[in-house]
Amino acid sequence: MKDHIHYKAVGLVLLLLFFALGWSYRLYTLPSAQDFQWTQKPAEPDWPTTTPEIQGFDPIELLRLHRKLLEDEDQRPQSLLIARHGQLLFEHYYQHPTRGTSTPQFSNESHYNTLYPLMEISQTLTATLIGRLLMDDQIQSIEQPLLSEAQIARQPKADGKKAIRLIDALNMRSGLHWQEVSRSENHQPSDRQLMHQAPTPIDYVLSLPMDSQPNQRSRYQSAMPVLLGDFIERTTSQSLVQYANNALFAPLDIQYFEWGGPLRHKLGDQGLALRSRDLAKIGQLYLNQGHWHGQQLLDPAWIHFIYQPGAPLIEQPHLRFAMGWYQPQFRYQTRPIQVVAALGQGGQGLLLVPELELLVVMTGGAYLGQDKDYLFRLMEAHIFPALGYPITFMRHQESADAIEH
Repeated sequence: MKDHIHYKAVGLVLLLLFFALGWSYRLYTLPSAQDFQWTQKPAEPDWPTTTPEIQGFDPIELLRLHRKLLEDEDQRPQSLLIARHGQLLFEHYYQHPTRGTSTPQFSNESHYNTLYPLMEISQTLTATLIGRLLMDDQIQSIEQPLLSEAQIARQPKADGKKAIRLIDALNMRSGLHWQEVSRSENHQPSDRQLMHQAPTPIDYVLSLPMDSQPNQRSRYQSAMPVLLGDFIERTTSQSLVQYANNALFAPLDIQYFEWGGPLRHKLGDQGLALRSRDLAKIGQLYLNQGHWHGQQLLDPAWIHFIYQPGAPLIEQPHLRFAMGWYQPQFRYQTRPIQVVAALGQGGQGLLLVPELELLVVMTGGAYLGQDKDYLFRLMEAHIFPALGYPITFMRHQESADAIEH
């Protein structure tokens, strides 16, 4: 009996030694923090750069994160950028091919000049353009109607739509009857698919009935940024792409972008492709309270709106949504940490932590088998710990319960 216990003890010690040696080997195989190239060196520098140590990061933890991204064939990250206090401190690109979508890659190689398809992050940019209209006094309030009298008049199912305001569309609280994803049991196309296939997507959306009065329930609807894009075009007498370039991209010195769409429509819900560095500029604009190189592009009051607690989405109750931004729930000990994120299919993300003056950009190619919380898990497991903060991401039911109470 004693020999049996002795062998078990020896086996346990050997097992622990094996894991310790394995961990030591993995740590040893990390590149040297002193020799590591933390950011890229483009021909036209457009971001001030720094090192992790200067911004309070543990470089060893960021190297562990880098190795994880290099090895992650499942979630297929293609770029990760981290900036703090307006300076870029981590920028790397990963050669994981896109999986599970017909969306074209804009480059066969992932690097700082790659135009990444941002998918639904396009919607956050469309919402930001509403903020530009406010800043330029082209609209007076987000309480004003979303639709024109002419649009209401020509639709047979106009009941209730007149009451939809800009803020209802921005918060996904329109009350419109909408099926975002096709039902597997009857194989019927979703409203999103039918909208994209329609000769006139706006008319398809306006032909649908209402489920409820506006501002009652939060339900994700890609129709809302499409209607907001149409509102921008009617208000400015410019195409959505022209106004985006004139009012936002040009002032931010974003020179390279694509904005495609189904059947050659340029819609506010998808189709935008940007470099990761340029998507980071959008985030920095928000962290700067709308100020960029001597220009006030967004009113600080608009920035304030996106941080106000939104309502939980019916489809994703652990996420709130407000003004075109998701609000994942994070906690530092018992205190909530304010975080907002723009998210797109495949692993696209722009995440802001205003109290830390921190932004993170990620692009990816995991359209099949995507972990929609992947960026949040990386924040919890690597990026917040690298700053010395044990900040917890509140998942699913845990987060929903906290919202209710």
